[in-house]
Amino acid sequence: MEVVMEVVMEVVMEVDLLHKKSFTLLELLIVVVIIGIIAAIGVPSYRKAVWFAQYKEARSMLYLISQAEETYFLEHQAYGPCDESGATRCSDLLHLSLPGQNWVFSVVLPSGGGYCVQAVTTLPGPYPAGYQWRWRFYPEGGDTEPQVGACPS
Repeated sequence: MEVVMEVVMEVVMEVDLLHKKSFTLLELLIVVVIIGIIAAIGVPSYRKAVWFAQYKEARSMLYLISQAEETYFLEHQAYGPCDESGATRCSDLLHLSLPGQNWVFSVVLPSGGGYCVQAVTTLPGPYPAGYQWRWRFYPEGGDTEPQVGACPS
């Protein structure tokens, strides 16, 4: 009988050791909830940071296009209208290498003179699809800061 008790005690101890090496369902559930909370906080922050980087890209490209337009004006005595999605591409007309994955750039010549450089987003973000930034330049030097909306025609 003593031998049987010893065997039973050994089996019970082994089962206890096996049980202590695993996680309970409640512990796993708590970990999943914590990961969900971290993701809920982190994903919107990440998206906002990505959008801000894309906005900075558009702003710097608007400025680059405006400088190329000024060079074009010096060579041709006129500003050149162009559109990255049209027949006269800005990258070809102004000899630029423009990134086309996030924005579609164009230059519009309003009736009041000068030119207006425009960037239209091609991707989803915190703003609606087709969101536009414009930067208007006047021949007398009255540059504006980038604004939301389409260029006047």
